[in-house]
Amino acid sequence: MKAFPRILFALGSLLFAASVQAQWKNESYSLKGGWNSIYLHGDASYDTIENLFPTQVEEIWRWNPNDENTVQFTESPLIPSAGKKEWTVWYRTPTGGQINSLTTLTGQAAYLVKCSGTTSNTYPVTLTQSHRLPANSWVRNGANLLGFPAQTSGGNSKFSTYFATFPAAIAANTKIFKYIGGPLGPSNPLQIFSPTMETLDRSQGYWFSAEVVGNFYAPLEISVNGTDGLAFGRTGSIITALIRNRTSATVTLTVTQQNSLTAPSGAADSVTGPVPLMRRTYNTGTQSWDEAPIGVASSFSEPIGPNSTVELSFGINRADASMTSAAAGAYFASFLKLTDSSNLMEVYVPASATKASLAGLWVGDISVTNVGNKVTNGAKATATVTNGVVTSIAIEGSGGYGYETAPTVTIAPPPASVQATATSTRTGVAVTGITITDRGSGYATAPTVTIDPPTSGTTATATATIEAGVIKTITIGAQGSGYASDPVITISAPPVAGSAATATATVASGAVTQITINSGGSGYAIGSPAVTIDAPPPLTGTTTPRPFSLRTLLHVPDSGNAALLSQVFIGQLAADPNPVGLCTLESLLKQDAKGTASRLTAAHMPLKQVITSGSGSVGLGSVLTRTIQTPYNDATNPFVHQYHPDHDNKKPGAKPSDPLYPAGVESYDITRSCEFTFTASPPPGSDVTSGWGSTIIGGTYREIISGVHRDSLQVDGTFELRRASEDGTLVTAP
Repeated sequence: MKAFPRILFALGSLLFAASVQAQWKNESYSLKGGWNSIYLHGDASYDTIENLFPTQVEEIWRWNPNDENTVQFTESPLIPSAGKKEWTVWYRTPTGGQINSLTTLTGQAAYLVKCSGTTSNTYPVTLTQSHRLPANSWVRNGANLLGFPAQTSGGNSKFSTYFATFPAAIAANTKIFKYIGGPLGPSNPLQIFSPTMETLDRSQGYWFSAEVVGNFYAPLEISVNGTDGLAFGRTGSIITALIRNRTSATVTLTVTQQNSLTAPSGAADSVTGPVPLMRRTYNTGTQSWDEAPIGVASSFSEPIGPNSTVELSFGINRADASMTSAAAGAYFASFLKLTDSSNLMEVYVPASATKASLAGLWVGDISVTNVGNKVTNGAKATATVTNGVVTSIAIEGSGGYGYETAPTVTIAPPPASVQATATSTRTGVAVTGITITDRGSGYATAPTVTIDPPTSGTTATATATIEAGVIKTITIGAQGSGYASDPVITISAPPVAGSAATATATVASGAVTQITINSGGSGYAIGSPAVTIDAPPPLTGTTTPRPFSLRTLLHVPDSGNAALLSQVFIGQLAADPNPVGLCTLESLLKQDAKGTASRLTAAHMPLKQVITSGSGSVGLGSVLTRTIQTPYNDATNPFVHQYHPDHDNKKPGAKPSDPLYPAGVESYDITRSCEFTFTASPPPGSDVTSGWGSTIIGGTYREIISGVHRDSLQVDGTFELRRASEDGTLVTAP
């Protein structure tokens, strides 16, 4: 049988190697005394087997598929020898030379679990797993112990319908067995004689003696090159999936984004929030891609014809507030839950992304499109909140300029209030874990956490902590006793959202001089609300005949204080141990390796400048200002001509020893105030289709030039910068 390809994901931009971080989801298992089989759809190697299972679990055997000519059972399957490489084994208490060859639980694998007691003893187990994409390897010779991503509840996953497109798995000459607890023998594992009556359980592993090879795991082929799903990494922007319908009927695929759980104790990573995914659809009318966000709990459907393939394109919105407000290196994770209209399968495709650091060298151009001798600049202000009410608004800087009338002032409304939710897990009869399923929002103080009491016994207790208005942690106080099932967790609701504050501005001499609060609003529990002041009217008659380009070199160090450069060298550095790096002077390069170095320059700037004076930062939604000073006697000053007697800053007939004129006689100091506003999406006219916010940044540009003309000049345009290096270190001196 031909081994069909799994889903192929083509990367539309630079992706990095798989991350060690993960998404997390709970899977539940019901074990009985004796031998059971379970199937893990995800990895649980973050903790030891001893800690993951209750003490009643005595042995665990993992089946490792291989292509040897090995018959694992004939009339009835029996546990093979622990010495066979098909098996790795864990014993809670090794005896008689037994060795634990199994130390952790990996994903997409079937396990046999031996518990103490009889079939009347039941042991519910919940394992938090880092889900992986489905994968199966059917071995032609011998038996296969496999699991499948059947629907959890309300499904239609009878063996006969689930395997309709892979009939060899349930053919008349095939034996299928399942474990039902109790000792090994004629009744455990139990043979399944009627595939039309038996429902496939996603939590179990099943023995198949089918004489077949292949990689079948579901009627729809859903997978990726690797096991990390939609792994955007630090700089990825587009992932395209090809999904094949194996069946002879049209199937509607439903895709729903779901949150990842909080990383379990012992895991190396911490999930900041869901990936801000975008669904990309091609618009034939405009011949361009339209993008729409895929919110958590929202879904979309895609019909797939019989024995055909569809292409789904996914992007990431790195300009989403959740990512722009996060620290560099923050990890985002969620799932795409995939179900089919036949109610057969339920696959969780992991999605992940890391907040990229913008540290490094950025190279690009400013495109100047407007020049005028009038100047405008929008005013900015900051609000102060006291006891949930806006009590003052302070104008930043000069209050802007160019206002002809009072602008509209808008104060952001208070945050919405969303009640947090959580679920519990038990070990035996005690509550030992609480998982936050929704962190909520709008909490001014830590809410009350209530755990339902048991039928008999003592009630567990827990307390919550908040950060920035959301639940940060829930800590169990008393574990309680007598819990026969997982109790319900109730978190008290946050305060009801209040009302937005309002204010008006006063203008004098073209600047905003005062902001008067009309209403302080209410419900501002978190920080200061954003204050937006409308911009002054745009200048007219300033459009240039054609755009003019200004090369721009911007270095963002690890500290974040960006430098505007007039030149930069990329090559092997002079300082030991001579690494390849960035420097601003040729003398800082290794002298015998300069032939392999590169030099980049910005000709419109003074020579050998590293400009860090100004304010702001580099990042989507941020504004960076840098001031370029060209002294009146600088060689690059346009008023200076060394051999022209009217522009050499000397009196006529001056001797070499005579002093120079001061500024303002023949030459003038020139100041260029440069403002880079980094936008969430490419500026109009840009041809960027991917990578915005990670490998490409930019937005709108404004420059105020003083000293060239009696009036200040205003230059406007757009800019785009591409990452040339991720090195956050810039060498400026020996």
